[in-house]
Amino acid sequence: MIKEIRTENEFNNEILNGKKIIDFWAPWCAPCKRLKETLELISNEVNFDILTVDVDTLANLASSFSVRSLPTLLITEDGNVIKTIIGFLPKDTLISEINSGS
Repeated sequence: MIKEIRTENEFNNEILNGKKIIDFWAPWCAPCKRLKETLELISNEVNFDILTVDVDTLANLASSFSVRSLPTLLITEDGNVIKTIIGFLPKDTLISEINSGS
């Protein structure tokens, strides 16, 4: 399941428990669109909830995680960042990277 985060409060409530993949993206970012398609493909193959954050809408949130390049994925567990992935990766590589951080 992929959930679009619309507010910082919603983000703070979502991130606290469990394993999450947080996708920082922007509508104008072509690699972000490709990555979103890949995330949709793997959403049933990984044991993580996937959250998306539009950096144009929630710029302060992106800044608080030092997101400077798009797309950026944060892999978290119980609110703690355990891995950062920057840029587009193909499906199999992305699954491997996600699983190596958990």
